[in-house]
Amino acid sequence: MASSRKLGVALMQFNRAFRRYADRATADLPSMPLTGVQGLVVRHLYLCGKCGRDVFQRDIEKEFELGRSTVSETLRTMETNGMIYRVPVPYDARLKKLVLSECIQQHMEVISARIDLADQQLTQALTEEELKMFWQILDKLEHAMERTTVQRKEGISND
Repeated sequence: MASSRKLGVALMQFNRAFRRYADRATADLPSMPLTGVQGLVVRHLYLCGKCGRDVFQRDIEKEFELGRSTVSETLRTMETNGMIYRVPVPYDARLKKLVLSECIQQHMEVISARIDLADQQLTQALTEEELKMFWQILDKLEHAMERTTVQRKEGISND
């Protein structure tokens, strides 16, 4: 018997719940509250910076699979709030790398630990076998969406 629950709706509901969960993980930082997405961007910039790698807006778009306008607005807000700044690079006048502010860098250990804890809490809710199955199902769903997108672009019907 098929469930009356709709997978797409359930995934959107879980996504909203997860975003609220992630937002709460870093919302009470003493220096400045971060949304969950901002926390992930900050952490990514921090880890790339430790490796000496320049990060640009397009890198954030790829890393988190977010649209250009979403990333642009997120980065603009972060820049306005003094979390990051953009610095021109000498090898391409069109590009500006993203750099963390000193204020954010001072709190990176706390931010990183909270992100790790939030992820750990979710991971611990599943057994090793369930986690393995979750990743397999997620990969399968992503592949199905990609295949459907390609078919639509090519004008192929699923009927």
